Amino acid sequence: MKSASAGTIALLAAAAAGGSGAPFFMADLYTITLASGQILYWTNFDQNLTIGAITWTCATDKGTQPVLKRGEYKNVKGTEVGTLDLTLNCGQTAAISGTRLTVFAANGGFDGAQVLIQRCFMSTAGNTGNGAVTIFQGLVAAVDPGTTQVVLHLKNQNEYMALSWPRNLWMPQCNHAFGDAGCGFNLAEITDSQTVQSGATTQAVGGSLVRANGYYVGGVMTFTSGVCNGVSVPIGGYANGVFTPSIALPSAPAPGDTFTAYPGCARSWAACQAYGNTNQFNGFPFVPPPETAS
Repeated sequence: MKSASAGTIALLAAAAAGGSGAPFFMADLYTITLASGQILYWTNFDQNLTIGAITWTCATDKGTQPVLKRGEYKNVKGTEVGTLDLTLNCGQTAAISGTRLTVFAANGGFDGAQVLIQRCFMSTAGNTGNGAVTIFQGLVAAVDPGTTQVVLHLKNQNEYMALSWPRNLWMPQCNHAFGDAGCGFNLAEITDSQTVQSGATTQAVGGSLVRANGYYVGGVMTFTSGVCNGVSVPIGGYANGVFTPSIALPSAPAPGDTFTAYPGCARSWAACQAYGNTNQFNGFPFVPPPETAS
């Protein structure tokens, strides 16, 4: 059962009375908390709306905020997980922190984000005195980035019960991601600055600094200028100075464009030793293989 303010209840009751009832306005309020901690406050209304100390901003023509459209959502009983699709129509200008929204989504910017969707009922446009009613709360389960739009596939709060538990899995590999807060390794120490050479395509990029074959495999390359500026992709192959991205680039970079690259980590005890970071290792290298433990 959803709760609503007395003002909202009175407004809807008045609208339902006498058949056609009194006119009112509706607006959806979207609060998206990214894994980075950044919070986005967006509305599908045609003007900004403020409740308390929070302002939800609307999309403007050729602005950086997308136009939002959500699909249908049905409440379900018990522990069944409810789903909802949220489409972000980005055009060519929508961006987050200077990165095109489609690129931001493709690079995992919305992964694990929490989403709160509320609806505001107003007697006049912009009158938010009745507050808002929560209609959905959950997290981003999957992301489908396109050329001019991004679709966020949302699951409600019941999805939290499916998250991994306990926090640390008993496995030989380290539970940390390379370079995260738990790992603590400073990736800047092994990050190289590169310049794109001639002949680059969306699937093969030659760099100016040549390392041993396989050196960068498993790492990440991030473009710092040119048509791919801001794009980060995992490195699937590296031989004779040529990088092979695991995911094709959105456009072929031009000679002279710049990017950074660092190698990966196998997250094994031996790899951690090679990086001199074993004091942060969070795996269990002496767990016996299944055939031994059975």
